[in-house]
Amino acid sequence: MNVKVSVIIPAYNAHGTISAAVQSVLATGYDNIEVIVSDDASDRPYSFPEGWGVTVVRGETNRGAGVARNRGLRKATGKWVLFLDADDIVRKNIFDPLYHDAGITEDIISCAGRQGDGFFT
Repeated sequence: MNVKVSVIIPAYNAHGTISAAVQSVLATGYDNIEVIVSDDASDRPYSFPEGWGVTVVRGETNRGAGVARNRGLRKATGKWVLFLDADDIVRKNIFDPLYHDAGITEDIISCAGRQGDGFFT
């Protein structure tokens, strides 16, 4: 199964953590993925190495994480969407259980986690 996944990361002044979050997504080895950083009017714009393939969409005013998620969602082109906070690190196998569940129910799969539960580190 190689469905395109859009990973949306809302961010506000998260320069100290966001690179690690993005790198953890890229390190999953999943090749049909897009990473969208939705900048909620941070003091400084975000930039990532060109080879990472990260799309940054920027809001003009700080309106909160929900608005930033929706902004990223409008830009997303994947069949599936994963919302990730700017200070989260995902494990390499993050998509494995989601694929399993997608074979059972295809509309909505919800995943929440905390450190030590197998999804996040």
